[in-house]
Amino acid sequence: MENDNDEEIENNHEGADLWGEGAYAKTFDINDPNLQERMKYFEEKSDEKKEYNCKKCNKQIGKHNLYWHEGMCNDCFFNAYDL
Repeated sequence: MENDNDEEIENNHEGADLWGEGAYAKTFDINDPNLQERMKYFEEKSDEKKEYNCKKCNKQIGKHNLYWHEGMCNDCFFNAYDL
């Protein structure tokens, strides 16, 4: 017999939302010689230089978007993955 709280317990499990709808995960190769450089930009900073262009709309983007949003601006990235 299922407990009425089973779904709540499952949803409260640490990391449960990682695989939920609206989640995005990117794999990377720990042997990638550029990984340390990419990790510097894992967190997007408000003062980051925008020296690149979105591959979909050509809007200027920074290295965070280049490395972690597949070369797309936030709007294009979120639309592409329904986030």
